[in-house]
Amino acid sequence: MNDVLKVLQDSVIISLEDGAKGKVFPEFHQYIDGTNNVPAEKIPLLRNEAFKIYEAFVAGMSLTNEAVIVNVPIHETGYSSLSGIPTEKKSQEEIGNFLCSLLDQCELAISLECGFGNYSASQEKIEEASKTMRGKMEIFRMFYSKQFIEIKIVAFDSNNNLQRGRVVDGLWVPYTVIGLIRYDIEDITLGFMSTMDYGSGEWKINKLNTELIVEFVKGAGLFSDAYQKLTGISEYQPKLINLAIDTFIDTLKCSPQFLMTLKRICNRWVK
Repeated sequence: MNDVLKVLQDSVIISLEDGAKGKVFPEFHQYIDGTNNVPAEKIPLLRNEAFKIYEAFVAGMSLTNEAVIVNVPIHETGYSSLSGIPTEKKSQEEIGNFLCSLLDQCELAISLECGFGNYSASQEKIEEASKTMRGKMEIFRMFYSKQFIEIKIVAFDSNNNLQRGRVVDGLWVPYTVIGLIRYDIEDITLGFMSTMDYGSGEWKINKLNTELIVEFVKGAGLFSDAYQKLTGISEYQPKLINLAIDTFIDTLKCSPQFLMTLKRICNRWVK
């Protein structure tokens, strides 16, 4: 078994199932131990369990090991190789990557009404659905102003967008994604720009503010659709800056829920 998956599975059993494997997450364990051939009717169950594990992980679930061994392709250092070299990496990062990927695979399969492996749709349909999924709005919860609140987020464009004639490799030219964040209750809308570090796969926040939205409006394109998804309003109307916005931005930058959701939606533009 992949070391990453063993650490994740053992952590789930100890932290979330009181030591009884499958007590709470039977579909998840069956998927980890299985052959990746999952029928369509099982996918929603797997997705629900994976999301609960994802939430617990982001909230600080205890891991059985702080580091894992993964095979890193030599081409990541500028050379090519069909095999990889065993490399120690942080469990937190690798498990986060796996859970984000699993959730998106489940969402994709549900949208196509198919399963995994032998039950999956054609490659052509998967690729087409993946492009559509890039602009999917996500909602996450974080602690702010003495309560848990819901935040909407969407990534609507990238420098790696073949549909708009743009392709980068991520190594020489880093992947960059832009999008919007919305908190309805305080009427806060922010623009963000994030760039991926090729070595770690982590996403750095380059910009997170209201001024960025003005730049998005000038560029038009996909902004209008994304803005309407988040606000229900078809056209951006400049307004007075909310006085609480600096506190909100500072809270976002420190929120593990935000950082993991940002990583998840930005990773969709790497494929």
